[in-house]
Amino acid sequence: WDVPQEVLCPQYRIEDGVLKEYTGCVDLQEVVIPEGVIKIEKGGMPSSARQIVFPESLQEIGQYACDGFRQLEQVSFAASNVTHIGQGAFQGCCSLTSVALPPSLISLGNNAFRRCNGLTSIILPQELTKIESGTFCECTGLKTVGIPLNVTAIDSYAFKKCEKLEIVSLPDGVRQMGYETFCDCIGMQAIRMPDTIEQIGFRAFQGCTALKDISFPRGLKVLEENVLAGCLMEEFEIPEGVTKLERGAFFQCTRLKRITIPNSVTKISRYAFIGCTALESVNCADPMRFESALLDTPFWRKDHPDVVHIVWLPPDIVGNHLGKYLIEKGYLGFEPERMYHIRQPDENGIVEVSSWCDEDEPDQDGFGREDYYDWWYLDEELKTIPGVEMIHGFSNYEKRENPAIFQNQYSKAVEELKKRKIINRQ
Repeated sequence: WDVPQEVLCPQYRIEDGVLKEYTGCVDLQEVVIPEGVIKIEKGGMPSSARQIVFPESLQEIGQYACDGFRQLEQVSFAASNVTHIGQGAFQGCCSLTSVALPPSLISLGNNAFRRCNGLTSIILPQELTKIESGTFCECTGLKTVGIPLNVTAIDSYAFKKCEKLEIVSLPDGVRQMGYETFCDCIGMQAIRMPDTIEQIGFRAFQGCTALKDISFPRGLKVLEENVLAGCLMEEFEIPEGVTKLERGAFFQCTRLKRITIPNSVTKISRYAFIGCTALESVNCADPMRFESALLDTPFWRKDHPDVVHIVWLPPDIVGNHLGKYLIEKGYLGFEPERMYHIRQPDENGIVEVSSWCDEDEPDQDGFGREDYYDWWYLDEELKTIPGVEMIHGFSNYEKRENPAIFQNQYSKAVEELKKRKIINRQ
């Protein structure tokens, strides 16, 4: 006697209040979790579910419990007492459009709603104190989110690639934002940040190409690497109290025309304003202190018309490449079939390059064979610097043990580049 699959009652394996396995209808779409369940683990519900109703007894949704439930459209916490939702619990539930989390919730795990790209709005409970890393990452349809007043930290890439977020307001209690928090939120136009924030991670707003209305909190000390890279605001005031601007802080901010640098700033990376092709006004007590950072901006060239335009090393050249590839890109002087490791230019504009040349055994560190490399100090166009010789056949271990040899060639490179700058001014 064959009973149609759709009329079979769902079955669950429950141990000590933990829903461990679903063994009923494989195509069940409306799921009502039985009362008495206090925790749901991965495998406890059918992935075919379109609607899930959680019981009043439920306290925890475990890691990846609904991960990849692509048809899930609605979840009801109406009567539940859930306090914890685990890592990746609703990750990839791309049909979810809105969620009202229970007021009892105090913990929301990493990547809990990652890639829920149908999600347009979410209500977060007031007891939540932290938004974990990747919680709403790649929720490309998310338009609005209310950050509860008790939240003190928003972790790394929590809202990365939320492409439809337009306006964000952070409550006064927030003290910390992780790296890439709002990276690639291409629809974001404005964000309000309280002065309680003391740290904003690198690339926090990188790629927010519509962002025009932003001001940083007064408690901030450092503008981290690429924090505003690619943003399109026309003016920006660095708050008093900031002491340092890291590499690429304003990378490719092509519409930035005016910037104010307070007296508290003592150091700006020479790469902070790479690609700021419209920067024409710098409100600063002593711009000469930051010459190396401003050298390639319209602001500097206006008063120093003879300065030579700097050719920056493109980011895609950093890393491992065959000489053939580098030659095709216009960097001459490399052997076609040899592999080179190109490091980022340092603050003096010097690029360290290495290439494997030999090996023997035993390894001086005690782990097998010893690899030897040739080493160069080149300029940002990957050209040799006069008087700076290639260092032949040193392992990484020997490089650490013989710093004077390398420091000697590096110092020569620094002096030569300083001479170039003086000559260019004359």
